[in-house]
Amino acid sequence: MNNFYLKVSKMIIPGIIFVTSAFAQKVDYKSGVLSVDGQQVGTVTKTKDAGSFGLTSTYEFFANDGKRLINAAVTGTFKSATRDDGNLYYQIEFMPLHQTAVFNFGSFGTEKEFAKLVGQSGIIKGNELDEDKVKELITYKAKKPKFEYEIVHRPMNMNVFIRGDQVRHGMELIGTFADKTRDPKLDTYEFMIPNGTVIATATFTGGNGAQKCTMTTYKDQTRQTVWLKGGHGEMFAKSIDVDRNSDSLKEMAEWLVKNHYL
Repeated sequence: MNNFYLKVSKMIIPGIIFVTSAFAQKVDYKSGVLSVDGQQVGTVTKTKDAGSFGLTSTYEFFANDGKRLINAAVTGTFKSATRDDGNLYYQIEFMPLHQTAVFNFGSFGTEKEFAKLVGQSGIIKGNELDEDKVKELITYKAKKPKFEYEIVHRPMNMNVFIRGDQVRHGMELIGTFADKTRDPKLDTYEFMIPNGTVIATATFTGGNGAQKCTMTTYKDQTRQTVWLKGGHGEMFAKSIDVDRNSDSLKEMAEWLVKNHYL
């Protein structure tokens, strides 16, 4: 009987080793080129962030055909916890899928950690993103750091308006916004409270005549569609005090105020 189990064990063990090794992936990253199991899957570019005096960088992943698939940037959303334990919170945008999530990388070797995350996760399929793998990565690897903030107190019967990059409620400065657009077909803006903490990100098409936007709010970690009036004309003003999407941004700011995000 013992000899029987011994023979069976000898037959099973090599099979287990084979299956395990079949799923093991060798990820190599060198000089901006990411390879998995010896095959190049894409490239990574690094751009130092001017606002951080070059201490942090933004990373972009491009497929072999040159298509930009992923953007990773340090997020000001969790500013109070950004450098906890020497780590940094990065907001990663999976661009073709319009999905974003927060991941934690060490402040040293960030570029290699980012490349390793992309390579080991198996999210690259040819020159595209594997949507199921991206969902799996977000589910098991994304972070949900604690995020709390207080909105500026002001009289609620005043109108919200835009002045330059400022959001004002009556005479009170209640926030600012920044144009983070990278895709000419999709506008992206971040909304901040006055201390610079990012509280929401809006993406939309249609420019100043946008009829809706996708609003990500970080206080409750939600993403939802916000409907806009639309119908605004294109902004032709050349003044630096007028954003090209000023009317649409005003509607978004009004929604953020009404729903107690800003």
